[in-house]
Amino acid sequence: MSTVDQAGRETGQGRARDQPRGDQAWDHGASEYEANDDKAPLAPRPRRSTSPLLWTGAVGALLVLLLLRSQQLHSTVAAKVAETGAAKELTDPAMAELSVNIGFYLGVVISGVLAAVYFSLASVAESTFFPGFSKGRGRFRVGVLGTVAIVSLLSVQLMSLLLTVASPKDHWLTFAYVGLVGLGVPWMFRQQWNTTRRPAVLFAASLAIAAVSLAL
Repeated sequence: MSTVDQAGRETGQGRARDQPRGDQAWDHGASEYEANDDKAPLAPRPRRSTSPLLWTGAVGALLVLLLLRSQQLHSTVAAKVAETGAAKELTDPAMAELSVNIGFYLGVVISGVLAAVYFSLASVAESTFFPGFSKGRGRFRVGVLGTVAIVSLLSVQLMSLLLTVASPKDHWLTFAYVGLVGLGVPWMFRQQWNTTRRPAVLFAASLAIAAVSLAL
């Protein structure tokens, strides 16, 4: 073997030793990717357009209104309890009255839970799709869908209390009023319309939030 061939083989072996294997190169590249991924900043969470204080206050106000309407709703709850099979077996008036009271307070608790879920969905929707539509500052900040949800739900209960109406859904004026709330509230935020390209989507979402309040 010539000196030139021997030197070429030694040079090739040295390069082979210096060159990393495929799995080692892959691990090295993966480690660099993970290191860069750890250093990447996390995306900021969207700011809530309506402050949690207002959402909590709205749920509390709803519970208070329902409790104030206990006399109005007593006959409605009593009629529903009387339709159950267990109520037909009750002969003691005191036990029947107790079952009506239990049914009423259970309904109040369920209404509070449903209202909390309803407000949560409205909060997520407005903070995600309409983040620039808000008024107020700090803890008293309210968004466009938050305004629709709170006004449409609480005002109907308030009018029912003042007008001594047991079921406001029996009157077409309630549906007309809720529709006006869904169409009128976005106009209060018309200064922020430049942040969205489709105001029609805002009106559609506002009407949808207002319509859901009638199902609670």
